[in-house]
Amino acid sequence: MRQLERWYDIEVVYQDEVPEIYFIGEISRDVPLTDVLSFLQTTGVRFRLQGRTLTVLN
Repeated sequence: MRQLERWYDIEVVYQDEVPEIYFIGEISRDVPLTDVLSFLQTTGVRFRLQGRTLTVLN
């Protein structure tokens, strides 16, 4: 999530505690944020994007 903050100039906040989820792999920096978020949804990560703030929901 820290990498997403830097690459896409967003702020990631957590509704409750930080979930213990680990992802291993690579993603190109030129992938649109919407595509990254679509991938996260398929893994069960729930979130809300409002402006430049991505809130990870539990």
